Amino acid sequence: MNGIQQKELEKKLKNKHYDIVFIGAGVISILEAVYQSKLGNSVLIVEKDDDIGGAWRPIDIFGYKNIENAIHYFLHDDIAPNFMEKNLNWELIQTKNKQRLFKIKFIDKYIKFPFHNSIGRFLSYLIDPMFLKKDNNIFVKTLDLLKKIYQESGQASYYVKGGAVEIIKTVKEVLKKSSVKVELNTNIQSIEIDDNHKIVNLKSDKQSFMCSKLVLTHGARLPKIKSNKKEYSPVEKFHPRPAVHLLVEDNINTKIDQWIFSNNEIIKYVHDLTKFIDEKDRQPDTKVFVFALHPHIQKSSDIYINLHNEIIKAGIAGKKSSLKDYHWTDVFLPTLYDKDLNHIKNEFSPCISFLKTENFSRGIGYQANKWSSRIKV
Repeated sequence: MNGIQQKELEKKLKNKHYDIVFIGAGVISILEAVYQSKLGNSVLIVEKDDDIGGAWRPIDIFGYKNIENAIHYFLHDDIAPNFMEKNLNWELIQTKNKQRLFKIKFIDKYIKFPFHNSIGRFLSYLIDPMFLKKDNNIFVKTLDLLKKIYQESGQASYYVKGGAVEIIKTVKEVLKKSSVKVELNTNIQSIEIDDNHKIVNLKSDKQSFMCSKLVLTHGARLPKIKSNKKEYSPVEKFHPRPAVHLLVEDNINTKIDQWIFSNNEIIKYVHDLTKFIDEKDRQPDTKVFVFALHPHIQKSSDIYINLHNEIIKAGIAGKKSSLKDYHWTDVFLPTLYDKDLNHIKNEFSPCISFLKTENFSRGIGYQANKWSSRIKV
């Protein structure tokens, strides 16, 4: 190394150096960051928003605080539930109050099946466009479908009893007890890798810093990545999944609080969020519903009335119920796929790695055995 190169390196070293930097303060990223800090690594999390939590961060609407921001539930995983209960102290509840709805269009009415009912599951797959597009013949398709239904028969969905509020509260407690540093309201503007010294140079809209390893997730928003030998521009994929919250005045009681609309052209899912509202804040005969809509649905003046009418037809809300307020949220699925993250890792290893975060419960399951020795609430 000549004198000029030495001075350049010394100049770079004046910037803060971390062993590991994470882009994004989602739940899985935070847990991994805390784990790495407990191994003795210096760790920084860079988050573009003004608080942690990512897709699980609650919102304040309709005069209520900490409402679930979208449709949330955990899919089946063999390992994650044990870690959630024993290490994170989450009380998990199996989703039993759930129905599939099929609209009979010529009479504008719905038929309903319990979520785990085999007939309802069979019908939902049968009308799935992806199933209909498969090339194999109808006999093979049907056999594949019956096999899939049998394999899924014992796989229940579940969730934390306290909802997203409990999830974020726990993660904040774990984070607070660690040495992990968090930079909020910070956007990464450049990523440059020094191949010779195995250092990642990062520049944000506030400061510059370095790390030995950069950890990405599916939702990371990335600039062009450069190294001494190559560069790569991540191609982001934007998949809209609009969400709507409705505040409804309704005096009917129902034991069901989750619905899957199997063939509705507007609605995919509806959850009744009222049970997650703090008891002291709940209003009599007032419910909060969240809707996951199909990606092509656009915000419009009549969408909220249409959604309210649809849940009346489905028996979710009473005929005399009234729409009191509404809230639209533009939700986007993660912008990077597994193959994108694998490509980045392969091109820039060992300086860049990634976490699988697209499926929350499975993402925790991948790491649970490792985390269990170091993370406990």
